[in-house]
Amino acid sequence: MIISVFSPKGGVGKTTVALALAESLSKNHRVVALELDFSPGDFVGLLHELDPGKNLLTCKHDILSAVQRPSGKEFDVIIGGYPGEHEHVRREDIKRCIEILKFKYEYIIVDIQPGIVELVIDVLAESDRVLVIAEENFITPIARINAFLDWIQINNLSDLKNFVFVRNKVTNKELVYIDKIKHSLKLVHDIPFYKKLKGYDDKRLQKNIKRLAGVLRNGTVREDKRFWLFRRILGKL
Repeated sequence: MIISVFSPKGGVGKTTVALALAESLSKNHRVVALELDFSPGDFVGLLHELDPGKNLLTCKHDILSAVQRPSGKEFDVIIGGYPGEHEHVRREDIKRCIEILKFKYEYIIVDIQPGIVELVIDVLAESDRVLVIAEENFITPIARINAFLDWIQINNLSDLKNFVFVRNKVTNKELVYIDKIKHSLKLVHDIPFYKKLKGYDDKRLQKNIKRLAGVLRNGTVREDKRFWLFRRILGKL
């Protein structure tokens, strides 16, 4: 199963969610986290004892040689590279990479950079789920999400039925913006705001992410009841 994690705005916790999912799913499954973030990505900074020289670019002709295991973890990772290096990786390289990883792993968690580049288009299209991370306290990131989804749909680049919302750093349970934009995707999970979060493997976050992992693992995405009620009301107007 390919799960891509994306947000058009940085700083919303996209990479934290991706690694938290990898940590949670790796307890019972073979998992690899693939960093398609050249902005640059955060895998090297967040994970321990990784060799930045073994990355998607340097090992693109033998992708399994780029696989690394973070110290003390049960999941593997493939790190991306530095800004601009994505220009040296072709879409064919990424497609071949994904095909190889699908034979070795049950779950491929893809951390996609905020600014879409050409080589991630096929990954989005092939993903079983694209988790769009929304921090709903501000209208700007929600507007960016809407523009991105509009661009995806207009250019027929992927089927939006596989895209879902995950709200991160939630302090207000009431919906504020994401139920009002043009592309109101299914809202499948809320991740609370945690004070002094210690990282993706923080026990509080892991307890929450375990529920999200369960929804994704079961293969069925249930829409948040608040969105369901909202759509029922709209349908009667």
